Amino acid sequence: MKSARVTERVTERISERISERQFVNLLRRRAAQHAARLGKSSALRRGIGEDCAVIAASRQKDLLITTDLFLEGVHFRRQWQAAEAVGYKVLARGLSDIAAMGGVPRYAFLSLGLPRRLPAGWLDGFWRGFFRLAAAAKVILAGGDTGASPHAIVADIMVVNKADLPGADQLAGQLQAMVAMAARGRPETPILRTVATRREGIAELANAIEDHRRTLKDSGGFEQQRLERARRQVLASARHRLLADMLAAVEGDGRLDEVVRAVAARQLDPSAAAQRLIDGAADGRG
Repeated sequence: MKSARVTERVTERISERISERQFVNLLRRRAAQHAARLGKSSALRRGIGEDCAVIAASRQKDLLITTDLFLEGVHFRRQWQAAEAVGYKVLARGLSDIAAMGGVPRYAFLSLGLPRRLPAGWLDGFWRGFFRLAAAAKVILAGGDTGASPHAIVADIMVVNKADLPGADQLAGQLQAMVAMAARGRPETPILRTVATRREGIAELANAIEDHRRTLKDSGGFEQQRLERARRQVLASARHRLLADMLAAVEGDGRLDEVVRAVAARQLDPSAAAQRLIDGAADGRG
C-alpha cells in the first residue's frame, strides 16, 4: 500500500510539471534533432504526434506504422468489460489509426503484460475478440512479445501497412457491413473516411459526432448511459466490499487456515477450498 501511494504521488507531481501535449512536443523536437544528426529524416513524412508514422518506402508507396497502449484501469476495467470486448478494442485502436491516414492495415504485432493470476478463460475471451476483428479486417498477427505484469493487464498493439487509398474504401465497406450486422434494429453507426494528411473528412466527422449526441439526447440515451455507468460502479464497489467482508470473517474465525492446511495436505483442491469458504460465509450471514 505504501509503495502504491508513493507511486501515485510521484505521478501527480509529474503531471503537474508537464502536460501530455508538452511531453509530445518535447519528444518531437528531440526526435527530429536525433534524426537530423543521423541523416535519416528525409524518408519520414509524418511522425510523432500524428495518428501514425508515414515513411516513404518507395516513390509509389508509403509505409504506415502505428502503436497504441491499452491499459487496465485507464482504458478498461475487467469488472465492467468482457474479455472479448477488450481484445476487440485493442486491435480496433490500431486499425483506426491506419484507416485515418488512408491506409488498409495488413499486419499486427501485439505485446502483452499479464498478471500471473489471470484466469485462462479471460485470455481465451480476449483472443476471440481480437481474432474476430482481425478476420473481418483481414489482418495477420505477425508477432509481438509477452511478459509478467505485477497487477494490471498491459497491451501494446502495433499495426503496419503500405498506404493504399483504394484499399481504404475496401476497409470502410467491410466495417460498414460489420456495423450493419451488429446493429440489430438499432441506428447504424456511420463509417467515415478521413485522410489526416489532406484534412479530408474532418467536417463530416464533426457533423456525425454532433448528430450522434443529438440522437442520444432525444432518445434518452444519455440518461441510460449515466444509469448504466452508475450501476456498474455500484456493483463493482459492492463486490469489493462483499469480498473484503467475507475474507475478514473467514480469517477471523480460523476457517481460512483450516482450508489452507487441507489444500497443502492435498485433501482439497483450491477450487473446493474456495467453495467451502464461500459456503461457510453464507451460512454465517444466515
